[in-house]
Amino acid sequence: MTVVGLRTWLELRGEPCIDLEVVAPRKKQICVSRSFGVVQTDIEGISEAVATYASLCAEKLRRQKSCAVSLLVFVHTGYLREENSHSYRNTLIHLPVPTNSSIEIVRYARMALERIFIKGYRYKKAGVIITEIVPESGIQLDLYDSVDREKHKKLMQVVDRLNSGFSCNKLILASQGTSTGWRLKMEKLSQHFTTDINQIIKVKCK
Repeated sequence: MTVVGLRTWLELRGEPCIDLEVVAPRKKQICVSRSFGVVQTDIEGISEAVATYASLCAEKLRRQKSCAVSLLVFVHTGYLREENSHSYRNTLIHLPVPTNSSIEIVRYARMALERIFIKGYRYKKAGVIITEIVPESGIQLDLYDSVDREKHKKLMQVVDRLNSGFSCNKLILASQGTSTGWRLKMEKLSQHFTTDINQIIKVKCK
């Protein structure tokens, strides 16, 4: 059963062998990607999706007190469609200054999308990957950096505080849009019996 199996056996017999992680280690890479609910042919819908995914990446960075050094954006068509040729495109952008601000990360993600989008294809999926991550405590600033980073930091703290809890996305960037056509279909999604007052199970007794 290998060393892991032996340790598991010893653990079951009451002998501690595997240390518990009290604090989860920081992620070395963050990826948010989804398939579209409806095939997308225009950049507007894909841009809203990419902005949403980039914003989620930024939120995860702030949660672990890290910043992104670079990000990769990709789009691709469905693999089984015969009416058009398959396309997979991606591009990598190195950020001028490492950041975890949703405003900056979304801006660069949309810039990357504009580089790789080709009109005429039927895109099925897109995603954003933060490829390099550093602690936010050791950021090397650029001499010509004009971004008010203290203002961004305070704004992101307000956004995270408002979006925390069971009801998320109370406050989003305008570039994330309000349309739902590109969102993943969730027809078989399980109900939230323990977190949604409207979905609590009702039992009728006589």
